Amino acid sequence: MGNPFAENSKDLFVLDSRDLADPAVIDTLRQIKSLGQEQYDTYVNERLVNQTKPITDPMKRNNLPLFSRPPVREKSRAQLQRSSLKNKLFSVLQVVHSVANTEW
Repeated sequence: MGNPFAENSKDLFVLDSRDLADPAVIDTLRQIKSLGQEQYDTYVNERLVNQTKPITDPMKRNNLPLFSRPPVREKSRAQLQRSSLKNKLFSVLQVVHSVANTEW
């Protein structure tokens, strides 16, 4: 595999497999320090300095793209239509099943 520090590439990749990181992951790594500092400052100001929120109030969760999570791909129109049809069919089958099991 060679020496990873001797390469002149600006790409971010996994050392053992040489898989390239998604561009969203690279953006996350470039902005994570400033995002964390901003959230820390907001937390301190809202809860300790200004006391506008209780200290027990939960913080918002960050859903940042990471190496371990693949990027979320949007569903195509065909996939959305197929999902909608499946849901409609399932609801019709439930109605038929409940009518068939009802004693008159």
